[in-house]
Amino acid sequence: MVNKIGKTLFKKIFLWYTLVAMILTSYQIYNEYISYDKALKNSLHNIEMSFKKPLSASVWNLDDELIQVVMESMLGLTDVFGVLISDDREELIAKLGKTEDLDKMIFHSFKLNYENNYIGNVTLFSSKNIIFTNMKDNVFLILVNAFIKAFILMLVVYYFSNKIVTQVINKLIQTINNTNLRQKDESFSEYISEDNEIHTLINSFSNMKNRLQKEIKKNEELQYKKMETMSSMINNIAHQWRQPLSVISSAATGLKIQKKMNTLNDTNFKNAIDSINKSILFLNKIIEDFSTFLEFKDEYEKNCILKDSIDKVLDSDFFNSIRIIKNIEDITIKLNEKEFIKTLETILDNAKDALIKSKTDKKLIFINIYKKNDMVIIEICDNAGGIKEENINKIFDPYFTTKHQAQGTGLSLFMCQNTVKMYLNGLLDARNETYVYEDIEYVGAKFTVKLKCS
Repeated sequence: MVNKIGKTLFKKIFLWYTLVAMILTSYQIYNEYISYDKALKNSLHNIEMSFKKPLSASVWNLDDELIQVVMESMLGLTDVFGVLISDDREELIAKLGKTEDLDKMIFHSFKLNYENNYIGNVTLFSSKNIIFTNMKDNVFLILVNAFIKAFILMLVVYYFSNKIVTQVINKLIQTINNTNLRQKDESFSEYISEDNEIHTLINSFSNMKNRLQKEIKKNEELQYKKMETMSSMINNIAHQWRQPLSVISSAATGLKIQKKMNTLNDTNFKNAIDSINKSILFLNKIIEDFSTFLEFKDEYEKNCILKDSIDKVLDSDFFNSIRIIKNIEDITIKLNEKEFIKTLETILDNAKDALIKSKTDKKLIFINIYKKNDMVIIEICDNAGGIKEENINKIFDPYFTTKHQAQGTGLSLFMCQNTVKMYLNGLLDARNETYVYEDIEYVGAKFTVKLKCS
């Protein structure tokens, strides 16, 4: 058993060291590549500085012979595979060497000027294979050095793991074997006192066992909740798909029967097709809702005037039967306006649905926006009577809905809270509140969005 422990320890240390050594060696090789890459770029730049002046003069004087001589001199250098010269209208003047189909091609371009006049461009073509060739020997030395270090370290680790560690474990095993665990606690304490290493070791294993049991129980509960959520989601999808699929099936069957009986007329055909199309659109809406839950589409941030964003949401006939009372400070904040507007629409839509169901004659929604310390507070309240106490802590849970399963997926407020947290860098909560407006006391739900001032 002791040898197995030593070997296991050696294997683990070897694996970890190998991983670290591979990372460090790779980093060292990468640095070598960067160094040689920089050297190649500097070489091309030096070639530019050396040949720029004679090339400029020969191009200005249209001296084709001198141009050819300079290009051949450049091509004779190890870092240059091809040279291309074009005039100020990007028309070809001369070309020499490989300028196309070059393996791992890189190029360096510079302008030609003569007496402050721009007269053309020169492009030098090279290849990264030069870098790999130059660094080959250094990489070999790095690998040999890493191997030697690893070999020496493994010898030391092997000695410590099989000699020193196993000796300590042997001593512990001997002590435990000499301990009669069936004796009373008084005798047992003679062998294992509180300041004894074995007592500490046993305590550590006992604590670890307890922690593991707690974690296992916690994970089991979490998995159970996940399964419940998954089951609820599947039931939601099934319920929402059942009705439109039934409509499509009934319409298709009706068309088939009427066709067989020669009773199908244009009106019945049009009605059936319209019914099928509506059901298909509803199915598509369900797919879009669940797709939105699974993947948010982000948008860039920009400076937004919150009052204007509110007006964009309210600019419709959607709230005609509801009185909107706005108390909005003039605040500009940098945020993702698209996701912010989607959040407002969801909260206001829930408030509208609650007001429609409520029996109150005056249907009111209050929108308050103000600054508090370094936060921007957005409050949306209604007078629909509030959220039931047993539901107040569940409304942000996925797939929780108080609507009929054919009307709601239970994802809107869950996505809303995640949007505020992930894309707006804020917080969203809800509670019931009692307040007075025009000397009348109302009770309603209050949704609060807290955003950091930009």
